[in-house]
This record gives sequence, C-alpha cells and structure tokens, in this order.
Amino acid sequence: MPTRPPLTINETCKALGVSDSTVRRMLTAGQLREQAREPGGRILIDPDSVDAAAVGLGRAELAGGEVRRELAPSMTMLAEVVSDLTSTIQSQQHKITELAMALGEARAEVRLLPKQAEAAEQRAASLEAELERTRADLETARRELDTFRRGAYSQGEATKQDASPSLRTRITRMLKRD
Repeated sequence: MPTRPPLTINETCKALGVSDSTVRRMLTAGQLREQAREPGGRILIDPDSVDAAAVGLGRAELAGGEVRRELAPSMTMLAEVVSDLTSTIQSQQHKITELAMALGEARAEVRLLPKQAEAAEQRAASLEAELERTRADLETARRELDTFRRGAYSQGEATKQDASPSLRTRITRMLKRD
C-alpha cells in the first residue's frame, strides 16, 4: 500500500472542516500527530492521525479512502439500526396515540357510569313494582276464577250468569291498570 504524503495545517483544516486554531489545539492535545517540519518551520501532519481525528469527530466521510472502506460495513449497520429505531419510534408514537384515545374513552365512561347506574336502578325499581302489581293481579284473577268456578258449578246455570257481569267488571278493571 502506498504511503500517503503528510498534510499541512491548511490541508488538515480543509480535510477536517475545522479552523487553523482547532488543528493546532488538536496537535497540542495529541489528537493529531506531527510527522515532520519543513526547513521553514511549516508543520506536516500524519495523514493517519487526520483519519483518526475525522472518525473521532464523527465525520468519517472526511477520512481517507482506506478508513472509509473499513468503516463502510459499520456505517451500513448503523444506518440499518437507525432505520429500525425510527420505525419503532413511529410505531410506538402511533400506539401511544391509540392508547391515549382509549384512555380518554374509558375516563368518559367512568364519568357516565354513575348516571347510567342511577337510571338502571330506577328502571329496576320500576320493573320490580310492576312485577309485584302483575303478580298481585294474577293472584286476584286466580281467586276470581276459582270463586267463579266454585259458584258456577255448585249453584247451577242461573248463578253462573248472575256472577258473570261482576267478574267481567273486575277483570276489566284489572286490565285497565296496565
């Protein structure tokens, strides 16, 4: 593999997308390595350290070709992970919206339940009262029928006709209550 030539401070600035003072600070901090100095004192920077600095700055696309090739599988994997996470986030946001709506509906139902329960209790009380009246009417009708049968069979045909209007009147009154 051919050796790449060292970079000047100005070339390093362009390669990393940073200022001259930042490159000098990175040299002082050891993030960049000085490879040599020209006779006029100009600093030459090791290209491998520039590649490493680009990766460290999160700008691998600025690094040399070999570094980009080494990082390509990792970058592809990271892109897939980011895509999966984005899908998951969107799915979760949709689910949160649905759950929030369901919760709102449930809370509304809870507020309505006491009113519905009160109405149901009133309806049940009304039905119970109607049931008791109907049972009482049934019992009365049975007694009347029993009385009519006993009177009609024991007293003959004439008594049956005399009792009929009174029985009819009583049955009509019972039916009109409903």
